[in-house]
Amino acid sequence: MKFEGFTKGVKYSAVPAPILNSYLEIVENFAELKTVLRAIWILNNKKGRVQYITQEELCSDRILTRSLLAKTIEEHQKMVISSLAAAVSHSIFIESKHGANNHTVYFLNTESNRILNNKPLQIPHADKPDSWEIEHDLPGPYTLYEQNIGMITPLIADKIKEAEAEFPTEWIAEAIIESVSMNKRNWAYISSILTNWQIEGKSNGESGKHSRQTRYR
Repeated sequence: MKFEGFTKGVKYSAVPAPILNSYLEIVENFAELKTVLRAIWILNNKKGRVQYITQEELCSDRILTRSLLAKTIEEHQKMVISSLAAAVSHSIFIESKHGANNHTVYFLNTESNRILNNKPLQIPHADKPDSWEIEHDLPGPYTLYEQNIGMITPLIADKIKEAEAEFPTEWIAEAIIESVSMNKRNWAYISSILTNWQIEGKSNGESGKHSRQTRYR
């Protein structure tokens, strides 16, 4: 979808100042830069004391999958893994192994995380997410709304545009599908789902669990 500028009340995501200064001077790979920026956004939206990201999360992220323009899932995974390795070498992330299975996770390389990384941590086990298929014509929220809810009026178009400035596009798509499954075919219910995911964390509760059906591959 074409980017049309920032809407009123757009939210901001914190990016460490060195990313936009010294790191920009040394980073040469565009895929690495995209991976770093997307990973920081994901970390900013996580809850709890221990905030980390995994290769699996980034490989399954729809935004990153589409932005890296890989031709196959295997190529995309290699790009993510090499980008993470480069970001570690540039001291953006800390690569760490924790838990009984020495699961690899990545922390933002902050002072507090460097201290945290030297302590034994219990990393909760998470199901490996499915990778998004490489497809550049996935149905957007406007199409999904029109196909499942009703006609796109100017008011609804404005509400979807406002939601896109605040939430990931895949959240909006999943919220539309969830509202249909609950037979609540109206924007107010869709908006309440998005707000709930934002407050409680999308990984909480059944509605936050990904599947091939709800993720709209």
